[in-house]
Amino acid sequence: MALAAQRDGFEWCYGRFLVADGRTERRNVHGLSRVFLPKLTPEANRALRQDRNFVKSQLKHYGLQYDEREFTGNGVKLLKKALEAGKFDSVPPSILELEQQLRKESISTRTLGELVEWTPNGSDELVNFYFLDSANKKCQAW
Repeated sequence: MALAAQRDGFEWCYGRFLVADGRTERRNVHGLSRVFLPKLTPEANRALRQDRNFVKSQLKHYGLQYDEREFTGNGVKLLKKALEAGKFDSVPPSILELEQQLRKESISTRTLGELVEWTPNGSDELVNFYFLDSANKKCQAW
């Protein structure tokens, strides 16, 4: 049984908030800038090779709308342009709220035994949910 909840193209699965199409986690702006600006690093190239939807997923995580005509090749030019314009500086509240809703939805329907078995770093997630009820990390460090 998967520990997952999905809605609006996102999912909470095994303790991670992902864009469902490609199962890509959100990267923080500092990590994105470090590996994509001013030129692509080997880390950036690896991310692009491993996930053909990487750029589209990051744009979705940050709520960035774009015209499909702007997206050429693997989307690196669009990603760089958005990074340089500061469009990755914050995640929209609606996406942060959806993340928390999916997290709670996924976790609240499971028994403690299922959570221990299926949640990576289970102790952190379980303590946060059952005892502290604190928000999960907003984005993954690169």
